Amino acid sequence: MSLFDFEIPHVQGLILDPAKQVPGTGSGGIAAGVPNGTIWFDVNNALYTLSPAGTVASGFNIALPAITTAVTNVNPTSATNLMTYVFPAGSLNTLGRVITIFAAGEVTTGTGTTVTFAITLNDGTNTRTIGTWTTGALTTGQTNLPWEIYFDMVTNTVGTSGKMFAHGSYTIPLTAPTAAASEYLDQNTAASSTLNLTLSNTLAVNSLFGSTNGSNSVTQDLMIMEVGL
Repeated sequence: MSLFDFEIPHVQGLILDPAKQVPGTGSGGIAAGVPNGTIWFDVNNALYTLSPAGTVASGFNIALPAITTAVTNVNPTSATNLMTYVFPAGSLNTLGRVITIFAAGEVTTGTGTTVTFAITLNDGTNTRTIGTWTTGALTTGQTNLPWEIYFDMVTNTVGTSGKMFAHGSYTIPLTAPTAAASEYLDQNTAASSTLNLTLSNTLAVNSLFGSTNGSNSVTQDLMIMEVGL
């Protein structure tokens, strides 16, 4: 008998407290002695085992810890990282695994300039651009133009030559903080170049300006991610 009123429940934003879980016995791909937990997800009466960091899951969407410590880069004219997050070894190495990303912050301009944002993954050897956007010219002398990225990437190929496929959008007002925002879409038409998804992979948001000015700056003050299947 189902515990739910519907047959395909969806658990959103689930985070386990490792301190309240029992040591693992080595099942479910988690080493013996490592804190873990099992939860009854009411589809075919299946049990799913989660890692203590909440980054490996089947059947759930798991909210990763939100990053809220602001990072500001002054006048980056080459791609410079803002916020980063390290996915543990193997946590992206499941075909069809979905990572949903929301990132946000502000841009200040000392001169009229474009700005390019990118999301990358690095497996320790290779850095691959998963999505990128370049704006139109931003108006000179604007303070705290708000920007947002909505982005989904999915594991397209697993293993040591794994690939990710992704789409998303970047929005920012070009002329004033309260102006209507312009939206930019990525131009992805294929999966990424290869990454070793059996290793840990570092996700980064980076940016650079098209024109140099000491008063240019870009800030990221929020990144929220969620892991699907």
